[in-house]
Amino acid sequence: MAYVGKLFGAFQRLHAMTEFSGTGIGLATVQRIINRHGGRIWAEGAVNQGATFFFTLPALERARPKVVPHEKASLARRVKEII
Repeated sequence: MAYVGKLFGAFQRLHAMTEFSGTGIGLATVQRIINRHGGRIWAEGAVNQGATFFFTLPALERARPKVVPHEKASLARRVKEII
């Protein structure tokens, strides 16, 4: 947790190249995506116990299209005209 401030930085590596492959942009990219969707990401960990990553995203509101009654009637008339 001492390096948590560097965890989501681009090209920040908290280990040697020989330990793990990669470029150091993965978590930075994930953070940007989550932030752009209005969410948040963080990590918690302990030495010799590993780390857990958490993230949140805002709930989607499912907007139902409002159909005005005269629009339905108008569409029904058009369909009858076509048939």
